[in-house]
Amino acid sequence: MMEAERAIKTVIEMGAEYVDVRIERERSTVIEMKDGVLRDATVGLDLGAGIRVLFDGSWGFYTTNDISKLKDGVLKAFKLAKAHKNEKKVKILPSEPLREEFVLRVREPVEDVGIDEKISLIEGAHKALKMEDERIKNASVHYRDSVIEREFLSSDGSDIRMHLCYISMGLRAVASEGGDLQEAQERLGAFTGFELIRDRDLEEVAGAVTRRALRLLDARTPPAGKLPIVMDGKLLGVFVHEALGHAAEADLVIAGESILSGRIGEKIGSEVLRIYDDPSIPHTHGYYPFDDEGVRSRRTAIIEDGILKSYLQTRSSAAELGMSPTANARAEDYSQVPIARMSNILIEQGDFGFEELIEDIKMGIYAKGMRGGQVDTVGGNFQFTAEEAFLILDGELRESIRNLSLAGSTLEVLRKIDGLGKEVTGSIGFCGKNGQHVPVSESGPDARVSEMLVGGINA
Repeated sequence: MMEAERAIKTVIEMGAEYVDVRIERERSTVIEMKDGVLRDATVGLDLGAGIRVLFDGSWGFYTTNDISKLKDGVLKAFKLAKAHKNEKKVKILPSEPLREEFVLRVREPVEDVGIDEKISLIEGAHKALKMEDERIKNASVHYRDSVIEREFLSSDGSDIRMHLCYISMGLRAVASEGGDLQEAQERLGAFTGFELIRDRDLEEVAGAVTRRALRLLDARTPPAGKLPIVMDGKLLGVFVHEALGHAAEADLVIAGESILSGRIGEKIGSEVLRIYDDPSIPHTHGYYPFDDEGVRSRRTAIIEDGILKSYLQTRSSAAELGMSPTANARAEDYSQVPIARMSNILIEQGDFGFEELIEDIKMGIYAKGMRGGQVDTVGGNFQFTAEEAFLILDGELRESIRNLSLAGSTLEVLRKIDGLGKEVTGSIGFCGKNGQHVPVSESGPDARVSEMLVGGINA
């Protein structure tokens, strides 16, 4: 984009401190089937650019869908920056100028599969969700794929071009009996090709979702009080993402909205904990080769041996805190500004078998997956609801439990993790912050917590 490069040079000569331009082209297919009806089957194209200019410590941001007039857009962003005066001047660390073109290799590009075949596969999964069981009242399958082209240009001299392929599917079943409603869901997704769907037995995935929803109808209510808890890898991953990961995002640290402020180098968790954020792993849901400030993706240690090692940084937050960028600047798309975000949260496994984790528990709970909850990153408190749980009695799994609520102090729970399993499981999702949603994932082992506060919630 020679015009954009010339415009960047022009505003730098006019006194701008920094400029970047993000151009995106995304061709997407969206299919949704709900309760036997095909609700959506569309192909769309989105094209646009987001432009940032830093002048005298203040940002100007301008977005446009007309990439033929990028020079005008850069000048408008410059004008906005000049008009905006921050009380605290923003700085941005310089970045290595990168001139690269990256193509994500996939086995079966999503654009090579016709929409009729995609619809047929989704209809099969939807039929398996219903299972001809009258207790299944609602069933839905949502599918999306995208072919994405991104270009990043900056006054540092970077010109980065990325060609990516994304695919996801969500399955949900709601069961009802005697006025009681229970639901279960499963999400598949990654920056990869259609092989993500092709290689899975979708009818089995859907059947597992339905069986889980039906099983919860017969589950008992949970005990209340402080008990030993074993979290599965999915619940542990989402707990770490929500309760720890957000608190590690540097913008919250700077704003005084994080329990982790000023604690780098401090032991905040059990010595068995090693937690990382890593966007550099290909074919994952939180993957990107370069972040939205042109920094090459890399693994960042958040906690090692229980010690807080790093925050998740943008180039601006790193400048303010006197640290290094961690490639965590992300925007939902070109129309949004990059902010500090997680990508793939990884909790390293331990050396316990599952039976070893539960064998000494007289009475406790094995909690799996998460439905939702709330986190206070300032006070460091949380409340989560597990998707499913099982009672542990005398070292053995017993009956199913529903509507389990877990609450407590984030740091207290991190310190009370005393055993990690050998096997790793994970989940994907879309993380929301400041009105922006980005794809993320979490993976980890089963984790034993010596004591947590648990109780029940209304269905």
